Amino acid sequence: MPKETFFNLPDEKRRLIENTAITEFAARGFDKASVNTIVQNSGIAKGSFYQYFTGKKDLFFYIIMEVAARRKLQYMSPVLKNPEGIDFFIILKELFISGLRFAAEHPELEKLGMWVVNNTGHPVYNELFNGSGHLSTDIYRQMLSASADRGELRSDIDIDFISFLFPVLLSGTMDYCLKNSCGKKVDGVSDISDEIMKKVDLMIDFLRDGIGKIKMA
Repeated sequence: MPKETFFNLPDEKRRLIENTAITEFAARGFDKASVNTIVQNSGIAKGSFYQYFTGKKDLFFYIIMEVAARRKLQYMSPVLKNPEGIDFFIILKELFISGLRFAAEHPELEKLGMWVVNNTGHPVYNELFNGSGHLSTDIYRQMLSASADRGELRSDIDIDFISFLFPVLLSGTMDYCLKNSCGKKVDGVSDISDEIMKKVDLMIDFLRDGIGKIKMA
């Protein structure tokens, strides 16, 4: 994470460095991204860069874990910001749709996400997620527990097991949509087409039929 000197910068200067880094990482990926290009386009000295970050990896982690996450949180639908009493599967669908819309409207951050998806064997990927991979599992466990308490789920499901599977299933579905745009050979998702929505509904139906409370005929 950045040093305190970075957070002491004026907001405008800090955002310029963040946006310049996003553009460079999105265009060239982690390995080929250039610190020289980032500092030049940010209008800072290279020595100043190392007063803000320990190195390129430190900046990359900050962009992925803090900047992209913060902007995505601000983008989330009202349902996700106030989920109390709303059906679990509706929340899940809103969560996924918000993710797709965010990717469509933030193409550089989408490219960053694509780099992560396509480089799961990269040492940076492993270091990035080994320390935080449990976080999404904990979030889904809380959501599932609340849904179970409301009687929306089958009584016999293993919440720990399902919460472990959720990130895999959702990231796999997102990966499919981003790579294939649901059948169209394009680089990522440019909009949320009817075909994409069919895939989202299929995923939600799959989950509802598998873990949702069985309704008597």
